[in-house]
Amino acid sequence: MADDRYGLVVDAGVEVPVPGDGETWTVGAVVLDGRGRAFAQRRGAGRRLFPDCWDIVGGHVEAGESLLEALAREVREETGWRLRRVRRLLGVGPSTPPTTGSAPAIWTGSRRTGRPASTWSTT
Repeated sequence: MADDRYGLVVDAGVEVPVPGDGETWTVGAVVLDGRGRAFAQRRGAGRRLFPDCWDIVGGHVEAGESLLEALAREVREETGWRLRRVRRLLGVGPSTPPTTGSAPAIWTGSRRTGRPASTWSTT
């Protein structure tokens, strides 16, 4: 399935949930390079949630966004990369407070090229 607005391909069999009214969701991407290595970024020590921890790219879904729109935006904002492909849905589950309402999260795969725009470490 292709999402023409973003030039994004969603592989066959991937079913992206649709948030219900009043629900707050988060999204995250396990970003893979051409050799199958996953990208992780270190959260700042001053972050409210999970300070100074390694994490995948992601964040909250803004009002009016679909999960795919939010995923593409978060990848672009945090790395400068363009999300091109969603290979699979790895899971849906509750998000960590203080997110309000019913707050499942979506983790999905994508492919990247180049280096991220934000600062990152390989250690």
